[in-house]
Amino acid sequence: TAASSSLKADVTSVVAGGRVVYTMDFQDQYNNSAPIPEPISRISLELSDGTTDTILDISDQTVDYPTGCFDAEDNYYTCISVTAVLTASGTYSASATLDSEPIMSNPSITVSNSQIVSTSLSSVTTIEDQIAGSTVSFNVSVKDIYGNDYAYDSLSKRVSFRVEMRLPVSGSETLNENGGSATHLYGGLWTVSPKGCPAASQSCLTSCQVCRAGVYTFSFFQGATNILGSNSMQMTVSAGEPANFQVAFSYSPDPVNATTIAPQEIFSGISFQTFDVYGNPITSSSQPTTSVAVQFLEPAFIPADCRSEAADDDDDGEGSDQLTTFTLLNITYEGNGVYRPYFFGTQRGSAKIAVLVGGKYVCGSYASVTVTIGNPNPNSTMIFGAENTVVGAPKTMTLIFSDAYGNQVPAQAGTVVRAYGMANFTLSGAYLWTLVDGNVWETTLNKTAVLNIHYVTFVIGTYTASLEVAGVVLRPSQSLTVASEAIDNFAMPEIGTRTADRIFTSTVTVQDQYGNTVNSTNHTVIVQLTRVSSGTTYRVEATNVLTADGSTIVSFVILNAGTYIPTVTIIGSDGTKIVDGRAQPRFTVESSVCAAADPSKPFRCMDDSCATGHKDCPDSASHCNTLTPVKCYDGSCAVNSTACGCPTGQERCPTGACQESGTCHAKPVCGLNEVLCSGYAASVCRKSIEDCPSLRVCLPGWIMCPDGLSCAESSAGCANFSRDGHATCSDSRLLKCHDGSCAPSIDSCPTLTTCSTPGHVVCPDGSCANSAWNCTEQPLCKFSANVFRCQDGSCRSKPGDCPSYTVCPPSYVLCESGACAKSISECPRAMTCLPTEKRCPDGSCAKGSSSCPTKATCTASEQVLCGDGSCRATQDDCNDPIDCGSEMIFCPDRTCADNALRCPSVMQCTHDYP
Repeated sequence: TAASSSLKADVTSVVAGGRVVYTMDFQDQYNNSAPIPEPISRISLELSDGTTDTILDISDQTVDYPTGCFDAEDNYYTCISVTAVLTASGTYSASATLDSEPIMSNPSITVSNSQIVSTSLSSVTTIEDQIAGSTVSFNVSVKDIYGNDYAYDSLSKRVSFRVEMRLPVSGSETLNENGGSATHLYGGLWTVSPKGCPAASQSCLTSCQVCRAGVYTFSFFQGATNILGSNSMQMTVSAGEPANFQVAFSYSPDPVNATTIAPQEIFSGISFQTFDVYGNPITSSSQPTTSVAVQFLEPAFIPADCRSEAADDDDDGEGSDQLTTFTLLNITYEGNGVYRPYFFGTQRGSAKIAVLVGGKYVCGSYASVTVTIGNPNPNSTMIFGAENTVVGAPKTMTLIFSDAYGNQVPAQAGTVVRAYGMANFTLSGAYLWTLVDGNVWETTLNKTAVLNIHYVTFVIGTYTASLEVAGVVLRPSQSLTVASEAIDNFAMPEIGTRTADRIFTSTVTVQDQYGNTVNSTNHTVIVQLTRVSSGTTYRVEATNVLTADGSTIVSFVILNAGTYIPTVTIIGSDGTKIVDGRAQPRFTVESSVCAAADPSKPFRCMDDSCATGHKDCPDSASHCNTLTPVKCYDGSCAVNSTACGCPTGQERCPTGACQESGTCHAKPVCGLNEVLCSGYAASVCRKSIEDCPSLRVCLPGWIMCPDGLSCAESSAGCANFSRDGHATCSDSRLLKCHDGSCAPSIDSCPTLTTCSTPGHVVCPDGSCANSAWNCTEQPLCKFSANVFRCQDGSCRSKPGDCPSYTVCPPSYVLCESGACAKSISECPRAMTCLPTEKRCPDGSCAKGSSSCPTKATCTASEQVLCGDGSCRATQDDCNDPIDCGSEMIFCPDRTCADNALRCPSVMQCTHDYP
């Protein structure tokens, strides 16, 4: 019976592949040995590992009959045995049945792994190809010969596991647990991870095991056994993107020819291999995405990011950045990380070729290229040093011969150079210059790269010099202005024979030592005419240059016939006498018709009538033109009031007044940043020409009197306008001002008006207008109770009642409004007059001249009218003038306002009260 029978195993454990003998001992219900059940198929034997059940075949062919189980007495076997070979590791439980009834006992058998590695059953997961530096990981499954996981149940077994990694070029690396590149997971499974360096940091580069590009071969071992038999596995590691660590230059056909090019030659004989961050040459057939560029630098220049290398370099890191003389056309990618730049250079010299990867320089890896010179090209000849000069001063211009690209190159032997337009010059230098046909200078060169041409002339003018090289005229032409030297001489035409009582003029033209006219306006010409028989001297001092050629026109009226000797004195701006009383050819003055007819009336007037003097001549009805708008007292026309001659025996002083000859004071000496206003009513100093006093005019048909300020209907009306009634100042230390007052200096004389609009003129009453035709008509004092005509045209009973003129501080301008300002640009804003209104002399607006504010009159003891409206003894006693600024209005009461309506009303006196 099954319940009485038993199942036994001969062992409790085996190694995989070991044999286990299971024995079933049969007994009856009384525990007596019983014969083997017939048929034997009534018996079953099953092994189970808890997951899988294995039924063993029980048949006559698979069972053994142990001899110890034979019952000789009864002649039968009481037991059978079944042999099982167990290969799968694990714990097995055996169970048997008889007629489906379980036989007692279930022996357990433990099957351990085999220690023999199977080269056919062990495996490695796929090893993917990688980019250099990447993290690599794959698994190795080690099996025994029965497919069981190899048992790594001891340290010695784990230490015996290794992967031999053969490197791309040479050598190998062992990957194991000790090195940290292999990790035992469980059973026979390992993870193998060669060390990478994805960030390419210095900390991991030295230990990186997969940073070199190429084919890696892996062999797997457990002890001496190659786990895969004779097989191995491979992994291809490719280079990454180009990095800025290094490049390698190649030259075609050779380094010498590849680095020496002609100007403008498009060249591509230089290429360079790029590398990734691990030093692997790029092998990609398609162009990498990382940018690669080329720059041409000065040979000595080291980029700032590379300066740390300067200690190992002879360069000092100085120099400029990119060269503009080289042009990069494009860069082609030729595959496998090789780039080829196409470029050209224009100027002779060398450049350092630097490569930039990802926008950063590849430090320490440079190539050099040199541009040689081309053939000389006349059109590329450069001219330097052609500059303006003065007569007698040698100058040098330089020709530098170049090729078509501006590289300096010697001219070929026999090259002919010609200079046109320089006939008045003398040319010299290292080569002999010859004047051909009287107007062309010529020389022949002998292989020179630089030609210095020394030139000098003694004739002033503006010259257009053209240079020709090898038949090619150089462009542009050179404009040379040759100025005169300082004044050294003069020219004055002979006066010849003249008639008494007639105005005659003579021109004195200043010259340098070579006879060239000096265009000077800052000198004084004094001409004296001395009568031989009596020694009488007529003296005219002229500081006004009437033409632009350095000429000064002087005018004389001589009443007495005789022979005269003219002498000329020229005084420079610093007061130095350049020419001191040089005598000129004598001339004769014949008796006038008037003197012969009536000696008491020797003066001949403009209408050919005879008079005692110019004051007795009738006025001429003729008008002067716009070029000479001022009609002088003698009937002549002049450019301005001081151009009018003074009466006989007098001269025009720097103050503008006429005084007896020899009694004038010197002209003022202006400061460093000032100009001398000459040719105006007085010689004064101002900050600029624009600040100089404006031209003073008379009404059409009226004449300008000798004082340069007063206007009259006729010469007879030019009485003595001096406020003190004297022709000269009683104190010799004082000078006479243009208004007849006396002052210690020109700065203390009344200030002349400067109109705010360029080209406007000052009318007789002191107001500004665009022409004399628009000046207010003057009152006729002869019909007034106040018969004395003042210089501003107003009528008073006596000279002392005439309005005073404002005296501004030195160098100040007198604005139209009567305000004093440092310059015309700082004058207060002018009032805007209605079309029906008249602009008064002080800049205010009124219905008519009679409604204009009355001008102030200072007393004789305090005759200086200051800029603030007060009267003082001298200008030095004046307070600072009122400063309204250019945005405000200067009111007639000498206060400031933002518009005319805010100006206070001012007193207006009746016509017979000053």
